[in-house]
Amino acid sequence: MIDNPAIPELLSPASSLLQETQYKFGYVPHSAFFSFLRCGKLGMSGLQTALRQQLPIYGAGVFSNSNVTISSIIVPLWAVYLEMSPGIIGVLLGIRHLPGLLFAIHGGVLLDRLGARPVMIAFAGIAVVVPLLFPVMPWAWAMMVLQMIWGFSTTMTWMGAQTSVSQLMRGSTRHAGRLSVSVRIGMLFGPPLAGWG
Repeated sequence: MIDNPAIPELLSPASSLLQETQYKFGYVPHSAFFSFLRCGKLGMSGLQTALRQQLPIYGAGVFSNSNVTISSIIVPLWAVYLEMSPGIIGVLLGIRHLPGLLFAIHGGVLLDRLGARPVMIAFAGIAVVVPLLFPVMPWAWAMMVLQMIWGFSTTMTWMGAQTSVSQLMRGSTRHAGRLSVSVRIGMLFGPPLAGWG
C-alpha cells in the first residue's frame, strides 16, 4: 500500500502517476515529484517565450528582403498595365530606396528609443498593407509615394530583425544563421508566388 496518503486530490492525474510509481519502485518523495512538475512547467514556459521572441524575427526575415524582389515584379507589371513609360517604371523601382537612404540614421534612433520588436512589428504591418493600395491609387505620383513607404517599411523591418537578434539573442550566430535562412526562403519562393498570383 501507499506509505504517505497525503497526496493532493487536485492533481488526480499526477496522483495516479505517483501512486503507480510508488507501487513499482517504492516511495517517491513529494518534493522530488513536485520539483519535476515545476521543471516541466518552466520548460514549457521557456519554450513559449522563445517562440514568441523568435517567430516574429524569422517572419520578418521571410517577408522583408523578399519584398524588394516581389515589388520588382508586380510594380513594373502594374505600370505596364497602366501604360506608363519605361522611364517612369525605372523611377518607381529606384525611388523605394530613397527614404532608407535619407532616414536610415533616424530609423536607428527610433529602434533604440522604442525598442526593436515593436518597431519591427509595426513596420511589418505597414509593409503588408501598402501593396494592397496600389490598385486603388493607379497614378504615377501615388505609386511613387507608396513605393517609398513600402521601401522604408521593408528597411525598418529588416533593421528591427537584425537588432532583435543582437539584443534578445545576444548576437547568437545560430539565430543569425536561422534569420539568414528565413531571408533566403522568402527570396526563393516570394517572386514565383508573386508572378503566379
